[in-house]
Amino acid sequence: MNTISNPPSLTLCGFMACGKTTLGKRLARALHYDYVDTDELLLRRTGMTLPEMFAIGGEAYFRDREHEVVREAALLEHAVISTGGGVLTFERNARLLAQHTKIIHVRRSFDACYASISRRQNRPIAGQKSREELLALYNARLPAYARYAAFTLDNDETPERAVERVLAWLGRQGMGV
Repeated sequence: MNTISNPPSLTLCGFMACGKTTLGKRLARALHYDYVDTDELLLRRTGMTLPEMFAIGGEAYFRDREHEVVREAALLEHAVISTGGGVLTFERNARLLAQHTKIIHVRRSFDACYASISRRQNRPIAGQKSREELLALYNARLPAYARYAAFTLDNDETPERAVERVLAWLGRQGMGV
């Protein structure tokens, strides 16, 4: 596997269950970077659960807290940042991350994402929506991911192979040996 010399922090974006967490942790290990999940950081910083944030001030309150975490994460050096599925659909977040990091769109078919979502009970947005509503959300978010991505990774193979493809891309960008 290639050794990468000083690539910028990387942001992984994509739909829920596309593989951002799995790939992010493996990529961070390969690069010797820190791994940061904006959803986990948000819960730690606020000391609240998602339902508690929504109860306090609805989605606007949640999105403002989310932006604070994105602002913090964007300034990290030597980090692989996994974002919540909706982070890049907000211009202020997308611009900030694009300015300070290289954004990688982790693209996975809706059917594969949905199969993973269906097996998990810890996804509040998914639990409230039908398959058709989730498909509409998937299709609505794709343009935002594509707009800001420096690289699109089709996550259709093993995690190891996906990490190799990202490392190869970094190498082609002059950030590897």
